[in-house]
Amino acid sequence: MINHGESEDLNHNIKKVPVEGDRDITDTEKVEVIKNIKDGNPDKDITDVTVKPDGTATVTMSDGTQSTFTPEETVNRYKLIDPLTNPGEDKSFNSNFDKVPVKGDSDLTDEQKETVKTNITKSNTDKGITNIDVKGDGSTTITFEDGTSKELTPDQTIKRYELGEPLFNEGEDKNFNSNFDKVPVKGDGDLTDEQKEAVKTNITKSNTDKGITNIDVKGDGSTTITFEDGTSKELTPDQTIKRYELGEPLFNDDTNKGSQGGDSTVVPHGDTNSDNNNNENGTHNESDENTDTTTVRPSEQTNSNKESDKSTKTDKSDNLNTSSKSTSANSAITKSKAKTLPQTGENKVGLEVLGLTLLGLAGMLFISKKKKD
Repeated sequence: MINHGESEDLNHNIKKVPVEGDRDITDTEKVEVIKNIKDGNPDKDITDVTVKPDGTATVTMSDGTQSTFTPEETVNRYKLIDPLTNPGEDKSFNSNFDKVPVKGDSDLTDEQKETVKTNITKSNTDKGITNIDVKGDGSTTITFEDGTSKELTPDQTIKRYELGEPLFNEGEDKNFNSNFDKVPVKGDGDLTDEQKEAVKTNITKSNTDKGITNIDVKGDGSTTITFEDGTSKELTPDQTIKRYELGEPLFNDDTNKGSQGGDSTVVPHGDTNSDNNNNENGTHNESDENTDTTTVRPSEQTNSNKESDKSTKTDKSDNLNTSSKSTSANSAITKSKAKTLPQTGENKVGLEVLGLTLLGLAGMLFISKKKKD
């Protein structure tokens, strides 16, 4: 008859020791197995535990009875990178932590490695992380309290970049304000130092909260902006300056529109001085004779009347016809002038001319009638 004694009540549901691959377990791992058995049975009077290389454990009780733990009950064999008891990758572990910017293809510095560790720890404060090993290329192994581990690839921990490439500061589309004043630059020449400073001022004024640490403005107006986190942003010349030629409008494109739509100046009757010069030289402008805006002066009309009187004495019938035609023409011109001339007193002159003409006509009719009698 077998006396099972205290061994029959042993708890076999203990914490398992992780063992990589199919190898024999080490002495350290055997000690862990023994500890786990005793921790799982704190109220049992265990006197000895023997662990074999495959993980099999024999437990001896104070009453001499024994109990055997199979390898499946003491160890958990795994392959590298396989998740064991902590599948935090999908369920618990937070992989959405900040990536460390690394310039070019060089290995990480000690400072950058420490930053990777800090970023992982800050995002997984409750995950029981016991160790983080960061390699030169950024690949990282995280070990947890239960002995399980997790592998992270470089693209999960770092962000490699070349100088001038944006990294995490995507302010270009989301935050950075590109709608700042452009600096006017004449012609195709390089920017002066003063113009470069104006570009910097305009950018800074429109992005006071963007953590800008440096602004490099080149001669053609292209600009590189560097931010606190080491990222940068490139601006093209047409984003920073406005080139122009002398006489061209810069930013106010309505200037030409106002000029083209403005009021035009109308000068009636031509140039006064020109008319006076023509009269003094005995010449006249043909276009003035063909338009309704020809000015008829009283002195000219008086001379015409005197000549008409002289010709009347020479040829009665011809002068009568000529005077009638002249009277009709002068009357038409005078009426036209009364309609078109501005109110400057010329209407009064026209009436005086009309009166003189009618008076001359009446005189000629009287003389003609007297001679007939």
